[in-house]
Amino acid sequence: MLFRSDKNTIDNFLKDKEIDIIIHTAIHGGRRTKEEGFEIVYNNLLMWENLVNSAEKIGVKCIINIGSGAAFDRQRDIKIAKEEELNNNVPKDFYGFSKFLIEKDISNRKTNIRLINLRVFNIFSPEELSDRFIKGSINKCKNNEDLVIFKNIFFDFFKIGRAHV
Repeated sequence: MLFRSDKNTIDNFLKDKEIDIIIHTAIHGGRRTKEEGFEIVYNNLLMWENLVNSAEKIGVKCIINIGSGAAFDRQRDIKIAKEEELNNNVPKDFYGFSKFLIEKDISNRKTNIRLINLRVFNIFSPEELSDRFIKGSINKCKNNEDLVIFKNIFFDFFKIGRAHV
């Protein structure tokens, strides 16, 4: 949590480094199984602001932000959503709202850094926490347990892993 919210920690980590590109993957929240509050919005926006401001100081050329499909509002069907519809529905959950605001900031911010938002919809890694949706679903299937899906939704699955050589 310190790295997210403490600007001095980010400044100290980045100083004396020659960095051209930062890929911003850190998040707070986004868990459907846990109650979330406004601190999710605050922490994600503070983390983003601190990162961009610190990166500007050392001349980073590009920040690629890993966005989220939650920016479209998880309460509606986004299966056929169009990019231009993003601003039509403000997410009602705290995580989605924070991702929505960061995407808007990327579109509107005046900076020398090239800001790119790469919106992903559910990424899975075998190393992630077992209560994350995809990993939890895989484990439940392996154990012949019931799988609970919060709504009738569709998923495409991408696996992150090592290449087998």
